[in-house]
Amino acid sequence: MAYPLDCGDDVLDPHFCEDFCGDITEEHARIRKGAWIHKSVVAAILDNPSDPAVWAQHIASGKVIVLPMITGSFDGGSPRTVPGYGDFKERHSGFTFGITFRDPVYAKNYNHYKSINGKTSWHYAFVTESLIHITGVPVSATPKVILSDSTDDLVVWETAMTWDEKFAPAPHAAPDIFACDNAANAGADQTFDTVLTFTASNTDIDQQVRGTIGAAGTVSPTIKLEFNKDTTISGLPTTMLITVGGAEAMTVDFPSDYLGKPFRFTAANGSTHLGTFKDGTVAF
Repeated sequence: MAYPLDCGDDVLDPHFCEDFCGDITEEHARIRKGAWIHKSVVAAILDNPSDPAVWAQHIASGKVIVLPMITGSFDGGSPRTVPGYGDFKERHSGFTFGITFRDPVYAKNYNHYKSINGKTSWHYAFVTESLIHITGVPVSATPKVILSDSTDDLVVWETAMTWDEKFAPAPHAAPDIFACDNAANAGADQTFDTVLTFTASNTDIDQQVRGTIGAAGTVSPTIKLEFNKDTTISGLPTTMLITVGGAEAMTVDFPSDYLGKPFRFTAANGSTHLGTFKDGTVAF
């Protein structure tokens, strides 16, 4: 048994009850929606977890990826203990938590689940009936395909994740941002009508969007930037820096009309990254 140390802080917060003869504040189970939140923006979201405008800003920057229709469960956590000292056999040091969820969009989400596998920079938010919960630390996610021998079953993605934290994530009112919006989420099936390539020069321009890679003389048969043209250009000059793994990959100069619109960037190593135009740095 783990005996907690008495460090002098023995004040408890109030406990609330409700009259079961009247209306009861109930929250129904099942993880219904989720989101990956990059560690660079999680503090801003935790400051205003129920504000749709805060979420929309980071969805547009590619730092939040919404999963609007899933099903899953949260195990509530298993206590972790470490050896105690003196009269204490063990000391409680927090919990190991686990979540498992399933996603029925199989083929189109192959690249998404491949990209999250093994990553260590993403927190997870999960939504029950009306409340959102956000992990205080990044999670370790392991997606896999569930494919049975029954012709009645769907092929689905199942993602298991674990993390260690002092206590369970706090509940907050869920923001209204979990619509099925593939354009905002830069969905894997997004199509584009314009492409910048760099096979002959380190710069290319089309539809008033200019991309530049490296110094003069740099070329690449692989790097490209895809987007959809805007036929009503009237905005101010804007600059976006694309980085991959912390390294500068491309500078993009464009009219502000493109802000918030999706693009796909293919890096020198052939990896593809979906995002939205922004004034500043887009990190992949």
